[in-house]
Amino acid sequence: MIPNPDQPSEEFQNPLQEIDLRRYWQILLERRWLVISVFLLTLLLTAIYLARATKIYSATARIQINRESENILNMKDAFSMDGREIDYLNTQYKNLQSYSILQKVAMNLHLKDDSRYTNSSDIALALNQDITITPVRLSRLVDVKVEHSNPLSAAKIANAIATTFITNNLAQKSQASVDAVTWLTNQVEDSRLKVAKSEAAVHAYLTNYNE
Repeated sequence: MIPNPDQPSEEFQNPLQEIDLRRYWQILLERRWLVISVFLLTLLLTAIYLARATKIYSATARIQINRESENILNMKDAFSMDGREIDYLNTQYKNLQSYSILQKVAMNLHLKDDSRYTNSSDIALALNQDITITPVRLSRLVDVKVEHSNPLSAAKIANAIATTFITNNLAQKSQASVDAVTWLTNQVEDSRLKVAKSEAAVHAYLTNYNE
């Protein structure tokens, strides 16, 4: 018989070999106790790990960061919106995890006695690993998330970071106000001296002219 070139031979009619499902099912049944044992062993090991693993709790403190111009006397900066504001916010996000703030928090809360940080050579750096700063999209809000094995400690640390950050910002703002008042006072004094000097010069001129 002459093969028809348009009709594939039986050898190549089905490119995918048929899978003998019955054979694999038979193998599975023969080893069912092995499969069940592996499954139960995995389940048991997972349960033991979860039971012995240290539970980690998280606490979050939310802060609102208001706009603050670089120069307290520059009214144009106070009402402008530009890229510098984004830079300012990003700087504040970094400050929340600054070494100085974390060091103050560690000292105020006596974290050297905390079992989580007892073996740490640098508590501030170890504390930094437990902190996550997450800005709230399209707002000036930022979340300070702290993880700890003790839920109360997590809450205390989160609140302490927020409080220390706010206190530092208020101190910087107060210092800026003091510097501004000092500058204004100096400007007023310089102007007064210039006026006095000008008045003295005019008085001297008039005296000499009358003579």
